[in-house]
Amino acid sequence: MRATAVVDDGAARKAAASFNIDYCPTLRLLCWSIRDGLLTVPLVAELADDLLFSKYHLPFRPGGFKLWAEENGLLDGP
Repeated sequence: MRATAVVDDGAARKAAASFNIDYCPTLRLLCWSIRDGLLTVPLVAELADDLLFSKYHLPFRPGGFKLWAEENGLLDGP
């Protein structure tokens, strides 16, 4: 079966890699969805802020999604 696991936890990423399982972090999936025109930057920024307020760990503070994604080239083409 061809599938990609969406995982953010470090231990889960290591396990996926050790078993040769394709995986993708949530933020990468969301950025790809923006680039493909399925989601918008404001929508994902709001989602990211909601995740942060629920104690989810992301590499930026509330309100920082767009700048983080731009600085990391995640909104540009593949």
